[in-house]
Amino acid sequence: MFRFEIQAAHHKDIAGVCKIITRVMKTDLSQKQLEEMYTEIIEDIGQIVMIAKHARVVAGYI
Repeated sequence: MFRFEIQAAHHKDIAGVCKIITRVMKTDLSQKQLEEMYTEIIEDIGQIVMIAKHARVVAGYI
């Protein structure tokens, strides 16, 4: 059975979120561009990225 922790994303989670994006979505953005984009979102107090972690690994996001 899977057990997930749901929490707000932090800077240390950006690489995990970007890894999921590059696996499931077609994008012309580079890994660096994606990381910069999500860094801006995470640092904006008016927006939030929630992540699901399984065994301390990012398994999903919204």
